[in-house]
Amino acid sequence: MSDHEVVVQRISDALSGRGFYVQIRGNNLPKGSRRTEAIYRPDLIVRSKQDQDIIWLVEVETSQAGKSVVGAMMLADICMEEEIKRGRQREKPGIMFIFYRESANLQLAEKRLEALRRRRRVSHLAKILVLDETTALKKSSNLPSEITKHDLLRRAKRAGMNCVCAHQGIHSDTGNIVSVTLTVLRVTLVLLWKLLQACYRCYFSSTTVTAPMK
Repeated sequence: MSDHEVVVQRISDALSGRGFYVQIRGNNLPKGSRRTEAIYRPDLIVRSKQDQDIIWLVEVETSQAGKSVVGAMMLADICMEEEIKRGRQREKPGIMFIFYRESANLQLAEKRLEALRRRRRVSHLAKILVLDETTALKKSSNLPSEITKHDLLRRAKRAGMNCVCAHQGIHSDTGNIVSVTLTVLRVTLVLLWKLLQACYRCYFSSTTVTAPMK
């Protein structure tokens, strides 16, 4: 294997270890195009295992940070515009340029890519990173695990459903309590009314005076 292939494999292994689907071969973009028809072919395509959305396009650079970086980013932006338009991509992915040679001038790459950003020539890429291999591997290990992320989403969804059920239960219990309370009040008022009537009758019967016989 060449140095380039070794680095590509290391990056692939690091991202795969975080639960992402990493594609090394057949990276023809737009999707479905053959090798001879492809507009852009990145070294790695990092996808979500859940919905197959592209999360990162990764370029492992062997040359200096020159025109190839600018060209790759422009082609990636064109392809992502096409993928989003056709409904095959929902979110804007990021693009990562990884330089493994110490002689690479990362500042030059950042300067050229920043010039494109300022002029708004790139609008279908969410993030643009320029990294050396060591930093890229560290960043890969710090990315949220795809498995963990979706587990958390499922748990949050389940917790939300439980909250809704509990909320509905509270409303149901409250309704029952109000209904019982009103019934008790009605019965109490009826009993009080009957008691008052009985007292009224007793009072007037005890104060009635019988006229004397002549």
